[in-house]
Amino acid sequence: MKQLPLAAISHLTAGRSHGSLLPFPAGVGAVDGGLVGALVLYGARAAPAAGAVLLYRGLSLSLPVALSAMAWARALAARLRDRRGRPPRGPDAPGARRAANVSSRVS
Repeated sequence: MKQLPLAAISHLTAGRSHGSLLPFPAGVGAVDGGLVGALVLYGARAAPAAGAVLLYRGLSLSLPVALSAMAWARALAARLRDRRGRPPRGPDAPGARRAANVSSRVS
């Protein structure tokens, strides 16, 4: 397998940065076409280049979405836990002072 010359790497980088100027989320479509075009221009076959770009873009776009979804679900679960009246965990948790004040009035 041939190594990509420095010019190919610079074209790939330029294609990625120009794709972010388009009004599409994450430059979907334009960046992908540019990356495939640059790889084909420098000697890769079209089908493996398209597969590699789709794999790369799929991972680079889905990983942040998955991590954000997990963080959002965790924050939502914490909010729901607080609404059910369960005391917060630890003395420094948000609402811990409020829970202590309420329990002292009840006694």
